Amino acid sequence: GLRLPPGPKPKPIIGNLLDLPGQRHWITYGQWAKEYGELVYAEALGTHMLWVNSQEMAHEIFDKRASIYSDRFKTVMLEELIGMDKNIGFQHYGPSWRTHRRTMHTRFHSGVSGAYNPIEKKHTRKLLKNLLHKPKAFTQYLLFNAGAIIMEIAYGMDLKDKDDPYFSRAQQVVRAMDETALPGAFLVDLIPWLKYIPSWVPGAEFQKKATRWRQCVDDMYNIPFDEVKRRISSEGPDQCFVASHLGENTKFDLEFEEIVRNCAGSMYTAGTDTTVNSIRTFILAMVLNPEVQRKAQNEIDSIVGNQRLVDISDMESLPYTTAVMKEAFRWHPLLPTGVAHVATQNDILNGYFIPKGTIVYGNVWCVPLLLHEQFCRIAFL
Repeated sequence: GLRLPPGPKPKPIIGNLLDLPGQRHWITYGQWAKEYGELVYAEALGTHMLWVNSQEMAHEIFDKRASIYSDRFKTVMLEELIGMDKNIGFQHYGPSWRTHRRTMHTRFHSGVSGAYNPIEKKHTRKLLKNLLHKPKAFTQYLLFNAGAIIMEIAYGMDLKDKDDPYFSRAQQVVRAMDETALPGAFLVDLIPWLKYIPSWVPGAEFQKKATRWRQCVDDMYNIPFDEVKRRISSEGPDQCFVASHLGENTKFDLEFEEIVRNCAGSMYTAGTDTTVNSIRTFILAMVLNPEVQRKAQNEIDSIVGNQRLVDISDMESLPYTTAVMKEAFRWHPLLPTGVAHVATQNDILNGYFIPKGTIVYGNVWCVPLLLHEQFCRIAFL
């Protein structure tokens, strides 16, 4: 038969379980890419894993063979135990996922996304004011800014500060996701029957975490959604994501209502940390490259002067600044190993056998590093 792709040598029974890194996993996977090539295979307790380390191979797998590699890996801890199976980002490919995606698309396609600019501007002004007074607390203000924008777009809620209970509750869910989203982060993901072990059994600390986190997840999805429903009953529907969809639900379809609830909750978990980390990466790049910052600032000043803030409509007039922002994304990718996909059938890649059920990672981190590791402001000009 065909060979499996190259990778670290497995041990009997446990395979590569002890080779899988717990911290800064993308560094290890980048080293594997240099040692084994554009396809790296590992196996742990019967779970097959594949890292894709070249742009060409990523295009072949995720674009040309999307029908095979569009499913998601089932993480027992994340989906079953803490209840994130309702999140569109973790749903499995199929009719339900397509319905959720279509519901999101009606309010976020390119033709309507500009309607949210006033909300973004309002909260950006608040962010700049906070940064002016407390610049050292920039991370917490960035988090609140991203969360406040999403909460207003999704639920029509105007959060006042970082102590707002809606914000605090949602952030607890984001932190839980950070701990559980990586396949193999908990042993129960590799040995699913462990989910039946009660929390009082020694070594079942994951069950206690799951109980606590599941309550946070339920609260994040239900409490703001129910608040919008109460607001609609007394004031009528408004233009936020939830209210506008429920206003169209004249048949009181409970299944559609659940889809809207799921989509709204998914918006927060998808859009906060990613936004914040993008800005933090940009800040780091400017600190390390002050000459780039000066040139970008000069370009902005030449276009908008000192009478107003730069606006998204100015982007076409700011080619250098736009290139710098894009380079920040290339320099330090937000998701170093991308989102885990799953092969829905056996496949053959470059003469290698890929078993059905293999978890496939697009190793974004190592692809740009093959080009250059330094911040290169002209890459996108």
